[in-house]
Amino acid sequence: MPLKKLRIVLLSAMFFLLACSHLPQPPFSKEATPKPGATQPSAIKVEVSTGGPVVLTTSAAEFQVRPDGYVQAILLKDGQKLSLDEPRVGAASDSDYVVVGGKEIHFTLDFQQAQVLEAVGKMGVGKRVEIPARPLGPAGTNLQRMLALEVYDKFPNILLSTVEYKNVGTGEFALEKSVDQRHRLSAKIADAKAQPWEMWSFHGSSYDWGKDDVVKLSKNF
Repeated sequence: MPLKKLRIVLLSAMFFLLACSHLPQPPFSKEATPKPGATQPSAIKVEVSTGGPVVLTTSAAEFQVRPDGYVQAILLKDGQKLSLDEPRVGAASDSDYVVVGGKEIHFTLDFQQAQVLEAVGKMGVGKRVEIPARPLGPAGTNLQRMLALEVYDKFPNILLSTVEYKNVGTGEFALEKSVDQRHRLSAKIADAKAQPWEMWSFHGSSYDWGKDDVVKLSKNF
């Protein structure tokens, strides 16, 4: 895939379908023009450490962008921090990477250049964090990446992740594969007696009609 600029948008946990309704507009009148109301600031807390992580904390969850690039989701409930995320130890575990020429290209996040912005839109108020990244190699890889994360006060348990790749060279750059929001999950983190694969999975319309779309995972699933 020749690349000049590629943007990939991922919604953690679920996708939203926003329906817009159009109401009849009254005749134009200066007197009838409403004044914009005041917007309450977001209550979401964002902490940025120079070498990572970046931590976004809402009323219901905590999202951490680890120094290795893994995006970890944590549920805050009854004073506890609960998660199924189990990043690999001693191996590349970043959530986003690309494949070029049959080889994986991983990135290192530049936390010193991270920007924290206010986010306002159809989902209400929230926070947006942008973190640039550069490839770890090989030399001459003219590719830049921007990771953008958005969390909204009205949807405290959902993180929206956008990955943008930009070709900064003079020629075409062919991407064979893009892996986004890769996660490694284990049920043992929540229940020490459980096997790592003992979880339920929702597959939506990916199965034939009439088959279960919510299934319990097995070891050889």
